[in-house]
Amino acid sequence: MSIWKLVVRSLFYYGRLNVALMVGVALTAAILSGSLVVGDSVKESLRRNAKARIEGIVYALVGGDRYFSQTLADRLQDHASLQGVVAAPVIQVLGTVATPDGNYRANGVQVMGVDDRFWSLSRGGNPISAAVNGDEWLAVNEALAERLGVKPGDTIVVRLEIPGELSKDAPLSGEADETVSLRMKIDVVIGVANLGAYSLKAEQVPTANVFVSLGFLQQ
Repeated sequence: MSIWKLVVRSLFYYGRLNVALMVGVALTAAILSGSLVVGDSVKESLRRNAKARIEGIVYALVGGDRYFSQTLADRLQDHASLQGVVAAPVIQVLGTVATPDGNYRANGVQVMGVDDRFWSLSRGGNPISAAVNGDEWLAVNEALAERLGVKPGDTIVVRLEIPGELSKDAPLSGEADETVSLRMKIDVVIGVANLGAYSLKAEQVPTANVFVSLGFLQQ
C-alpha cells in the first residue's frame, strides 16, 4: 500500500474526528480573533475618552474643598511661560442644573469658572471670545445640552453650594445647605474639541459641564 492510499483511507476512517477537530480549531480561531478585535476597540475607545477629558492637560493640582489663590496660577505661569506651558486657574464645584419649568433636571453637574488660559489647552481654541462680550456668559457642554434638551438662547437655572471658611464635615461649620441660584441664558454649547468633555474622573459616562467666567464665579 502506497503512502497516499494510507493517507486517504486514514482520512475517511477518521473523517468524523477530523471534521470535529477542524470545526473546533476554526471556532477557537474565530473566538480569539473576535476577542482581539473587541479588546482593541475597547482600548481605543478608552484612549479617545481619556484624550477628550484631559487633552492638553499634563498636571492638575486639586484642592478638594479648599481653594488656592489665583495668584498661585499667576506665579506658576511666570515660570511655565518660559517653557511654553500654560498654568490655568479653574474653580470647579458641583451643582444642579434645571430648566425654568422644572421638567428637566441634572444633578452632579460640574460648574467651572475658567478664563482664556483654560481654552488655550484645547485643540479647538477659545469658543467664548467670538460669541460673547464681558464676564457674564454661560456655556454648557454637549452632554448636558442633550440631557436637558436645550440650545443657545435658552435659559437654565444653576444651583450650587456657597463655599464656607470651614469644611462642611467639620463641627460648627455652619449651614450645609446655603446655595446660590444663577438664572442665565446659554451663550454657547461647547463641543469635545473645545474641552467640553473635561473631567478628572476616569468614567465612561459623559460628564455634564457648565462653564462660566472665572471672575463671575469668584464673585
